[in-house]
Order: sequence, then structure tokens, then C-alpha cells
Amino acid sequence: MQLNEVLRTKKANAMKVADALSGYFRGKENAAQYEAFFVACAYTLYKAQIIAQTMCESNLPTAETVLNIMKCNENIYCFVEPIIKNHWEFIKSKYNRFSIEALSAFILLSAYDKSFDMGCINSTPISIINLSLALLNIQNGERVADFGAGSGAFLVNAFLKSDTANYYGVEIEPSLSAISNIRAELLGDSVTIEQSDMFAFAEKEKPFDRIFSNYPLGLRLNSLIGDITSVKNLLEAFPFITKNTSSDWIYNALMVSSVRDKPKGKAIGIMLNGSTWNSIDKQVRKDFVQRGFIETVIALPDKMFATTQTQITLIVLSHGNNSIRMIDARKICQKGRRQNEFSEGDIARIISALTEDSCISKSVGKKEIKENEYVLNAARYLDKSPEIESGVEFGKVMVSITRGAHLSADQLDEMTSLEPTNVQFLKLSNIQDGFIDEKLPFLKEIDPRYQRYRLRTGDLLISKNGSPFRVAVAKVETGKDIIACTNLYIIRLDETKVNPHYLKAYFESEQGTAELNRTAVGSTLPIISTERLSKLTIPVPPLAIQQDFIERYLAKAKKVNELKHRLEKEQAELKNMFIYSSTS
Repeated sequence: MQLNEVLRTKKANAMKVADALSGYFRGKENAAQYEAFFVACAYTLYKAQIIAQTMCESNLPTAETVLNIMKCNENIYCFVEPIIKNHWEFIKSKYNRFSIEALSAFILLSAYDKSFDMGCINSTPISIINLSLALLNIQNGERVADFGAGSGAFLVNAFLKSDTANYYGVEIEPSLSAISNIRAELLGDSVTIEQSDMFAFAEKEKPFDRIFSNYPLGLRLNSLIGDITSVKNLLEAFPFITKNTSSDWIYNALMVSSVRDKPKGKAIGIMLNGSTWNSIDKQVRKDFVQRGFIETVIALPDKMFATTQTQITLIVLSHGNNSIRMIDARKICQKGRRQNEFSEGDIARIISALTEDSCISKSVGKKEIKENEYVLNAARYLDKSPEIESGVEFGKVMVSITRGAHLSADQLDEMTSLEPTNVQFLKLSNIQDGFIDEKLPFLKEIDPRYQRYRLRTGDLLISKNGSPFRVAVAKVETGKDIIACTNLYIIRLDETKVNPHYLKAYFESEQGTAELNRTAVGSTLPIISTERLSKLTIPVPPLAIQQDFIERYLAKAKKVNELKHRLEKEQAELKNMFIYSSTS
């Protein structure tokens, strides 16, 4: 019987260990520390019984004896020592209540089995681990590493699925590294954990056949902890990494440089979705694509991690790739109230998408990726735009496209006038349902620096951020000026080709809204770049057809506006009816 099957037969007893420890520790420490206390206490009981057996004693060894035995691993000793000293009386009360097998099963199973409520708020979700293991397909004798091993969830689960490989983990945080070391000790000599930064570790231990990393997100190069020499070597190998490069790509560079190219090695990173499309990382993405380092990109569902709502992407790295497999798995999951997860069927569907083209998967060549500015967002290549009759590239009917004035809140407060003037300021919130608010805030005067942000009648306005994206057409009265804010694109059109109201109507339609959303990148706050907007295909029929439509459209818009004002008046009267009735 394999080790994982043995452990599962011990699960009931392991749950009793969890219940006994929970009753004591809950409320004494914060939730983030539960796993540390649970594992340290269970490990102490486990070691005490091993020592007693070795010494042919039935009584509990002293705390000093247990700690002396643990000194062979300084990381574990420093982690467990304060817990033993502070909670020894409780540990004594549980001695011989649980078998060595039950304690061992608890320490290992609690690494990944969600039945054990361990408060592991920073742990990689088990369904992400299971998907990664299916993608890595670990073979006998391979060297497998976890960069940023945490408390060992990936390594334990990987070992229990394939115990004939050699596993290595690196974790810089002492308590997490100690927990990983404890679990590695129970698994045997084929699992090794080192407390170190992953840069120095990789420099010393590479190459590996398989690498997994749920690395820290949202950092920059100057925020990373690492051996200076190791980081310097990495920067020499990846010249497009700068101090502003997202840490996702720095860790990806570390992994791809640490994995074997022959036989074909494979590495998996869990990265922010924004790093697949942002402008900061464009050159690094280009370098990875051109050098063939990216094998697969999988857009994951939201809420897969309990600690963040930000959308996450799984990237598979290897050598010699001439195309990239794009998989959109955003809707493939079992939805939970607080957290979503993959079922076995979901993982099987994603794995099948590696080789089968479908609505959620396709291979994309380097040329197409270059045409899309090296954006690696899977949805960009899988969301298909419908055919547009009389379609023209948007940029070909633009005279100019600029962003509005960037004014801080303090600057705007200083420039705002409480009295009416001839200058007004248009904020994003002043555009509602396609109409510009008639009561825009007044400015004292136009600073010469902001003259170029003055609107003209007929300027098409599209919000930079969404969703939903806001669209309007400017109308500026004679003798007055309106300055637009930085969150708006000011698009001056060639009106011999296209009527701004016609395009406004298109972008407000279901199809136009879908095209704007498809052009945008980002999940928390979708953004449209000027480059992407300029390349968008729009309908541009003959002006006579546009004009016929615009007459009907503007008549309807006027009616809607009149109804809106009437509704506002009726609502105001409704709110004051009690006052009217009490005085009548």
C-alpha cells in the first residue's frame, strides 16, 4: 500500500489529533499562527514517543531531552523551542493519547487536506496544486523543486502522488521553512528543505527537471530579497529586466534558467494576470516569447485564493517553444461562497485543452503574439470579434487621440471656483448614461499648461478605465471652455468620414460594448490603451447612411433626456410629499 493510501486510512485518528489541539490553541494565537502551533505541538509529541521507544522508556522524556534531539536541525529547533517551553504542560497532558502513526498522518495530511482547518491563509490552494501536478507529470528519478515552498503543501502532495522522484524546497521565512522541514523529515531522505532565498538556492542546486512556484506577487526588483551575485547573474541572462519589472517575470526568469532544456524540463509559476499585459513588462514578455520560454498560459478563475480577489494566471515555462498554448479556464471551476476550486473533472478538462482546440484553447504563434504587442492574456486570443460590415480601423478616422489633464485632488481644489466662470472641468463621474452633466464644476481660469485639454464640440470621449466604459460626445457653448480629466480619451475625428454621434451609438450598443471590453486588459480595473483602441475595427458606412441613423438616434436621445429630467422632478416632489400634505 502506497504512503498516501496509508495516511488516508489514518485520517480519522489524525482528525482526533486536530480536534485535541484546536480546543487548546484556538483563541490563544491569531489564525495565521494556528498551523505553526498545531504542527509544532504534534511534532513534539511525535518526537517524544520516538525518543521513548529508542530509550525503551514508557514515561515522557523531559523537555530538555526532546529539544536536545531536535538540535540536529537548527531551523526546526529554533521554531519548536519557544512553543515547547510555553506549552509544555499541555503537551505532557496529551502524551501517549495518540499513536506515532496518527501524529505523523496529522502532520502530513494537514499540509493539504482541507478537512483540517489549519488557518493556513498563505498556503497554495489544493486544487491549484493538483492542476500543477497534472501539468508537470512528474516521472521517476526526476529532480523536482518548489521555489518558495511555504509550509510544504506542494511538496507533500507531490511526494504522496509520486514518491520515486527527488524533491527540493526552498523557503526564506524561518517558521514556514521549519514546518516544511518537519514534514520532509517524516517523508524521508528524498525530500530536502533549505532555509534560504530562492536566487542563491537555484544558483547552487540547478538544474531541475520540474519546478513549481507560487511566488510573492506585486513586487519590484529593488524589493526582492536575494543573493546579490545570483541576482546579478540573472540580470545578465535577462537584459530586459529593469528595476520596474514586475517580480512575476523576475521569478519566471529564475525558474526558466533553472530548469533543464534536455530532456525537456518544465516549470510552473502562479502570477498576476496584469503582468501578462501591462506596458511595464512588454519588453520582458517579448524576450520570453522570442526565446521560446513560454509553453502554456492558463487564465484561472477568480476567487481561487482566499486572500485575494485579483485574477491569477498560471504560466508553464520550458525551452524551445515556437508557439504558446492559450487556455481560458476562467469559467471552469466549482463556485464556493468565499473561494472557488477545481474538481477532478475541471482539471481533466483543462489538461485535455493542452492538445484539443476549442472555445477555451488554441495555440498562438509568435507572429500573432507580436501583432498583439506581446500580450499574453489568454482571453485576447480566444474571445472572437464578430464580422463588422463596412469595417475600418478606428485609428484611420482619428485626427488625434489624447488623454485629459492630470490634476491631483489638491490642484483641482485650488483651481475650483465657487462662482460661475467660463471654464468648467469634466470628470468621469459627470458622464452618466451617455449624457454629460449640465452642472460641471467651475474653474477660476485655464492654466496655459492645460490649454491642449480643451474640448471642442464633436469630440468623442471614451473612458480609459472600465467596466462599463463611458462614452459621450462633447458640446461646448460659444465663449466657454471645458477641460477633460485624465481618465478620458479625447478623440478628434475626421468628420468627413464618420459622425461622432454614430460612433457613440455604436460603442453604447451590445456589440460595441463587447468590443471595448474585449480590447481592454486587466480584471480588477480593465484598461484600454490608445494603441489597442486605435486598432479596433469600427463600422463606417457611407455618411448618408450614418446621417439617416443619427437623426433617429438624436431624436430618441432627446426624448430620453426629457424623460430623465421629468423623472428627476417627479422624484423630488415625491420626497417632499409629506411636507406638502402636512401644510395643505
